[in-house]
Amino acid sequence: MDHDTENTPLLINSDAGPPDVNEQTYVILSRNAAAAVFHRTTVALTWLSIGLSVSTFAFVFAVLIIYQISHGSNVNSITRESCAWLMLLGMATALISFLNLVCLYIRRKAMPLVLNLVIDPIVVFYSFGWSVTGLVENSPWCEPECDGTTKWIQTLAGIGLSFGLGLGLTHLALFLMRCVLAVRWVFEQRRNSSGPFLRIPTGQFTVEFTIKLLRQNNAVVPQSADGDERNEDITEEESRALA
Repeated sequence: MDHDTENTPLLINSDAGPPDVNEQTYVILSRNAAAAVFHRTTVALTWLSIGLSVSTFAFVFAVLIIYQISHGSNVNSITRESCAWLMLLGMATALISFLNLVCLYIRRKAMPLVLNLVIDPIVVFYSFGWSVTGLVENSPWCEPECDGTTKWIQTLAGIGLSFGLGLGLTHLALFLMRCVLAVRWVFEQRRNSSGPFLRIPTGQFTVEFTIKLLRQNNAVVPQSADGDERNEDITEEESRALA
């Protein structure tokens, strides 16, 4: 018992700061843990994007095929147009998400950040626009006299458009995460540089003024009215004395 007590290290004073080595190790471990969580979340959202893209494509493609086969179905034209555009968007998004997923598994990071920051807002904008527009136009259900094919088309269209809306929400989350990553990257670059993040110009700024007054030789000095009268009186007195 005494041996254990003697070899027990002393407690560090709570007021004293941690050593530099321990502090750097803690910062590195914290960054690695945050990077691991960010990586896992990105992989999960990318898988979700692929699943929603394929599901959106499958349902809206089925809507268009069934509509072409059954000529007597009554489906809103805006809903059909939204399904057609979402079919193209689903194919493109599935391909982009697949490439991102390959990069995440092979290189441990997605495609270039700038490229994803451009693609994600486009996917969000068009998926929200076409999905919401199609769902609003698809909301009035058929009358009782409508055939069963039209009801099936409306049901499939509602499911496919809902998947498209979920696809937009997924890429919105990815876009926000990548914005945070971009901001952190900028701060890291500023921190690793020699100067501070915000540079304030320092130094001295001196302004000197030199004023020189030059007197002209032929300048006419003005005289007051009292001086003129005094000169005239002196001239008259001199004339009387000479006389």
